[in-house]
Amino acid sequence: MSEFIVPIQGLPSIASITEQSGQKNQKLSGGNLPFADMLQQAVNNLAQTADNNQANTHQLAVGGSDDLHTGAIDAVKYNSAVTYTSGMVNSVIRAYNQLIQMSI
Repeated sequence: MSEFIVPIQGLPSIASITEQSGQKNQKLSGGNLPFADMLQQAVNNLAQTADNNQANTHQLAVGGSDDLHTGAIDAVKYNSAVTYTSGMVNSVIRAYNQLIQMSI
């Protein structure tokens, strides 16, 4: 007869779990990039995505490509890039307005 209860062995200690999660959070935070560099990267990404979307749409329109799914994927990427970049710009404007309204 097989055992229904399997003993738990080899669980990591709490210290190693916090060390691992700390390393993961450092990787996800984007390093030490200043906000201006992150905004510049978002604008550059938006421009590159727009160029790719325009080129694929043009090729599809003139009959140079029969690849519909790539055009649809590029359109969604472009929409996401516009949403992300405009959200960042709106955050900058909101933060600037808050700084202006502060009394010294």
